[in-house]
Amino acid sequence: MTQKSADTLDALGAIEKAVLGVFRQAGGERVAPDILQPADPFLDRLGESIRARTYVFTDPGGAELCLRPDFTLPVARIYLARNPDCLAPRCYSYSGPAFRYQNKWKIRQGHAANATAHEAARTTVEHPREFEQIGIECFHYHDFEAADARIAGLSAKALRQAGLTGFTLHLGDPGIFRALLEQIEMPPRWRRRLLHKFWRPDAFHALLVSLGEYGAAMRARSREKELLEELAALSPKAVARRIDKTLEAQNIPLFGGRSVEEIAARMLEHAADRAAEALADEHVRRIQNYLQISGNPRKCLETISALTQGDGIDLGAALTAFARRLDLLEAQGFDLDTARFDTEFGRQFEYYSGFVFQLEAPAGFWGGPLAGGGRYDDLLQELGAPHKVPAVGAALHPERILAARKGMGR
Repeated sequence: MTQKSADTLDALGAIEKAVLGVFRQAGGERVAPDILQPADPFLDRLGESIRARTYVFTDPGGAELCLRPDFTLPVARIYLARNPDCLAPRCYSYSGPAFRYQNKWKIRQGHAANATAHEAARTTVEHPREFEQIGIECFHYHDFEAADARIAGLSAKALRQAGLTGFTLHLGDPGIFRALLEQIEMPPRWRRRLLHKFWRPDAFHALLVSLGEYGAAMRARSREKELLEELAALSPKAVARRIDKTLEAQNIPLFGGRSVEEIAARMLEHAADRAAEALADEHVRRIQNYLQISGNPRKCLETISALTQGDGIDLGAALTAFARRLDLLEAQGFDLDTARFDTEFGRQFEYYSGFVFQLEAPAGFWGGPLAGGGRYDDLLQELGAPHKVPAVGAALHPERILAARKGMGR
């Protein structure tokens, strides 16, 4: 691990003080989540890209633990422990190290907007496996759009207090996509699977095609057709017994941690897919067209509205909320003419359920987003809350902020 110089530590300390000062003035009570966390909540809810890079181990007592790869879940657990009825509005701020395995690759970084191609090519930055995060998480605030805009605005204010300007806003909203899927007739299990794979574009598009008319035609010609039709007539227990007997007879061990019951459920799902009517090509194209929308946020709003008008799809509530949020973001000082919206942008964490954002450095620097966050209204209930709890938060990356500042000569 690279040792930081005294000057670097002083600069990072100043950034932390500035950012936490903004969050404290906004009502963010300081909390200090444990570095060691129970592994299951992270492995179940962070998403594949982060889950695969989480440091997991078993302690001598047999408990499965991890080094926290992120602060949102630990802070949510603190809120749940302090407010078991989950009815009190609360904001918590934090700072400290997070830990993720990083592949040994480097990314290019230009030192300034006017850096030459040679200078940009020879300047590199390596993602550390231990890195600092400073953030704020707010729970049980029911004006969703106002809370979203406030968190993004606080993040921008914190960046400016940390000595950085000229950053741009990148927006997404998986909630609009969820609303679109709810309007398209399909088996509920397909909707769940499409939402689950939203964070992995290649897998998502492969699944979407497989559920459509082309995929149905290919399945009808496959060699597994008769077997799946036979399994569809059996109960889950009967399918599990058949799989167990087959594995035992052929001396085939189980791989990948799946039980026989999980394999049976997956096979029955495939059998049900075969029996179901294919997703109409017009719906496949509509989803594909939606996920190609990108650009100026207000123009994207118009495009989404035009895409769904006259097709029996009503996204009125979702688009009204989107439009109001844009107005509130402008009131927070964001220039939407320089912002970008992407329908496929959902960040890396699967717990996000709605508005997501990143604040990105000016052209010429790339070391990852400087700040980012979003809305995760389902997470608290998944962690044990008695009901859904509106939640939104953001994290800033002081090391990236410092690198960007240096790159722009500040």
